[in-house]
Amino acid sequence: MPTDLDELFGTLRRTADAVPLGTAADARRRGDRRTGTRAATAAAATVLLIGAGVGVTTRHEQPDTRRAPVATAPAAPLAAVGEPVGFGGTPDRSEVSVTPDRAFTGWRTADGTVRVRGIDLTTGRPAWPARTLGTFDDFEGVDAHRAGVLVTVTPDRNAAQRQRIHVLDPETGTTRWQLSLDTAEQELTRYADRLVITSRRTGATRARDWVTGRALWDAPGAGEAVTLVLGEAVAGVPVRSGGPSADEYTGDRLVQVTAGGKVLARDVRTGLRVRTVVGGGVTPEDTLLAYQNRLFHADRTDAVGEPYRVRVTGLDGGAGMVYRGPSGRSFTSLAACGPDRICVIDNARGSFRFSEIAAIDTRTGLEVWRTAAPPGSSSMDFRNDRLLVTGDGDGSAGDHSALYDPAGRQLLRPADRHALLFWAGADTLIYLPGLQGHMDQRQIPPNVATLAAADGSVRVRGFAEPTWQCAYTAGRLACAGPERLQIWDLSG
Repeated sequence: MPTDLDELFGTLRRTADAVPLGTAADARRRGDRRTGTRAATAAAATVLLIGAGVGVTTRHEQPDTRRAPVATAPAAPLAAVGEPVGFGGTPDRSEVSVTPDRAFTGWRTADGTVRVRGIDLTTGRPAWPARTLGTFDDFEGVDAHRAGVLVTVTPDRNAAQRQRIHVLDPETGTTRWQLSLDTAEQELTRYADRLVITSRRTGATRARDWVTGRALWDAPGAGEAVTLVLGEAVAGVPVRSGGPSADEYTGDRLVQVTAGGKVLARDVRTGLRVRTVVGGGVTPEDTLLAYQNRLFHADRTDAVGEPYRVRVTGLDGGAGMVYRGPSGRSFTSLAACGPDRICVIDNARGSFRFSEIAAIDTRTGLEVWRTAAPPGSSSMDFRNDRLLVTGDGDGSAGDHSALYDPAGRQLLRPADRHALLFWAGADTLIYLPGLQGHMDQRQIPPNVATLAAADGSVRVRGFAEPTWQCAYTAGRLACAGPERLQIWDLSG
């Protein structure tokens, strides 16, 4: 039966003062995945001058931030799936990443040995035994994809930027091949069937097959440094992201921006340069998005008193719409939010107290709708036809989230907006309060909940023990702690 998320907070607040603070090392292990952008909710004009035309905007109500009464009854424990998977001691770091059917956990013991293990998410049983990768000065993490599992280590902490990536077979855990990466000089971009490595110094680019490590192509650079590398997203296909895993792009374009503002678009299938744009007005301060074979770039002219702009450059040729933000507002972030649609978050200039989100038709540059956004909004994540927006409550009011349908309607009830939500599947959101540490670094036994993206309804699943880091699917929660990995059931 649906319930309000505020029913989860009472026990957490009463428990917080009784739990000792974690150490600085604990905080580093768990990671702080919050944003630092500050903003708050407000309203704006309903008629905006956009480009050369006038756009009439659909207006929506400002979210109700009043909290519902807090219930005192705690939830039951989550149902465990299988037995805990022990690490054989207390590692100085452990991490987990998931694919739809498997969890992959890695850890480093006190003597520097790094091991990895695969777990079947359905049964909780090991899919293959622990694989020892060697002894290293640091373990950076596990990044699971269907095509392969990336385990990143640092052989020498005195040269921390020089990392080694072991590419494992997800079915057996055996190392297929290895990649040495200088993170100060090279950028790694993940696609579904290949890894692309760009030299920031020269722009030279190479692609390697996920399975074999075989060179698919090598392409020379443009003779100048590259400051930014972007993968391309495709309408209706989300960029794979969640937990600690890096983005996996679904388009067939790679965008590179040079120090001089030149934009290079490559075909990731061949490495060939399909377009070079010189004098397009792209600067290192711009926010960029490669989407639907176009490059959207938001400038920061609001910093000098002018309306901010979002411009577009075709990756195969041509240019398109220009959107001008409302007068008196500052740009915060940009994201794809549907076919032929992008969304922007902006706030009242100089105050950080009035934050809004607007959906823009990329064919016309006109706003489809505009509405108030959560306090401190900075992050947008689009799946199917739902847009998740999250914020940190302006640094004081706590985490906030909003879930919008294609018409800009808020689907979460007021009491359910005071939480930081994440996508756990195509139609499911997950709420993990305190499970991976709060800003005050306290380890608090949390209650886990899932939300249906269709209507925002909430189901409290239960509580799990505090841990270092978790990854999740719609039906499973995998958490790596100081001594073991445990799989929890979210499907019942």
